[in-house]
Amino acid sequence: MAAGAAEVYVPTKIGGMEILTLIDSGNARGCLISQVLARKLDCVIEETDSKATGVQGSSIKIDGVVRNVEFQIGGHSFQEDCFVISGMTVPMNLGSYWLNKNNVKTIFAKDGNRIEMHGISVNLVAKRKIVVKNLVHTILEKMEKARTTKPEINVAELQDQKWICSLKNRIEIPALSTVVVEVSTKGNMPEGQLCYIAPRQGYCSRNNLLINEGITEVGKNGKIMTKITNFEAVKKSVPAGTLVGNLFVAEKIAMLQENRVKEDVSTTLKKIRFIKDKLKLDKVPFLKDNVSLKGRIVGLFLKNFKALSIDPTDIGSCTLEEYDIQLVPGAQPFKNRMIRLNPHHAEKLKEQIDLWLETDVIEECNSPFNSGIFAVKKKVGNTNEVKVRFVLDYRSLNEITEKICYPLPNIGELFDKLGGKKIFTSIDLTSAYNSMHLKESVRKYTAFCSNGGNIASRGFRLD
Repeated sequence: MAAGAAEVYVPTKIGGMEILTLIDSGNARGCLISQVLARKLDCVIEETDSKATGVQGSSIKIDGVVRNVEFQIGGHSFQEDCFVISGMTVPMNLGSYWLNKNNVKTIFAKDGNRIEMHGISVNLVAKRKIVVKNLVHTILEKMEKARTTKPEINVAELQDQKWICSLKNRIEIPALSTVVVEVSTKGNMPEGQLCYIAPRQGYCSRNNLLINEGITEVGKNGKIMTKITNFEAVKKSVPAGTLVGNLFVAEKIAMLQENRVKEDVSTTLKKIRFIKDKLKLDKVPFLKDNVSLKGRIVGLFLKNFKALSIDPTDIGSCTLEEYDIQLVPGAQPFKNRMIRLNPHHAEKLKEQIDLWLETDVIEECNSPFNSGIFAVKKKVGNTNEVKVRFVLDYRSLNEITEKICYPLPNIGELFDKLGGKKIFTSIDLTSAYNSMHLKESVRKYTAFCSNGGNIASRGFRLD
């Protein structure tokens, strides 16, 4: 964006966060992200010799480049290589290269500014303050409405008496980070006393600062410590005396599970948010007035978080048995011709093959067998978004494969068992077929060919 022009931002989803991204036509370098955002996303920063120059000719230091950064604007997904800039005051900057690549039209009108691309229209925000959507205040408001007296927890028995606790000293919390703080209260408690902090709405929640709720121990000289997490992409200052919440004395505490690995509160919060968003717990009718049951459901999935798939590349691995393919007697190798792809699908296939290789779904090979691969359009969930899905044509392989018959359960009996039930649970396995391993000796049968060479599946997938 040229010097002196008004800065405009577009709402962007990235790494589970919602940020405002600067639309900068004066940035000819490409896509930029701040060092703070790169660290928060746990990105691998590669070295680069690229250089950049500011509006007034000043040199801008480029710390490196992050490959294949995924983000969404207006429900449309993008994947770009981003240069990392330390000291950048905005989390993300999209320049003229990205604007031209996606044929973005910027429209300034009386009824509001917007951009149009890929058949969608997204409203722009004309302000400098970069914020992450404030979920903290909403969460605390719901918690306080549901809480009538004192919190009910499984590890401690709390007294009915409570005190107000507040921040003892002024603190500075860096962007997207967690700090340990000291709180003060009128209650006089001895060293070693256990107490429970229950956050309340106030300055912290309105500024997207989340106070850690839970058990803490009174330290030397009566010090009471807790943690505060800053979900903003900018540094936050919190004055002394800021309301923290209610403090309860814990009379008894049960033994926690042995050998439990301590986890940073921000990591736990990210997991909880992931569980609630994916399961859409806030939209389940019978959970709206049952906070306790909702908490038990979140706790169950949190305990078994390793079983959840975080993204499409997070594929499980079934090691119970390797799948075998038996050919019929006299079967001969076949080589089907490569299926012609348009330039767009050819580029998408290259990206898909790179992803499959990275996740060990396929491996390079030299095989006398060859099946075709082609692209089909697939609708994403209940949205209007359509993605390209690649399918392997294994009809030739199926013709020379011994058929394995499995008895199916009686459908009528299954429906009878569902009678009278009100709650149903479905489990969707991420790339389930790809998590089943093929025996190494039969992988050559599943080979397919692309412009990059001959490739065979490591996992089982026959479409």
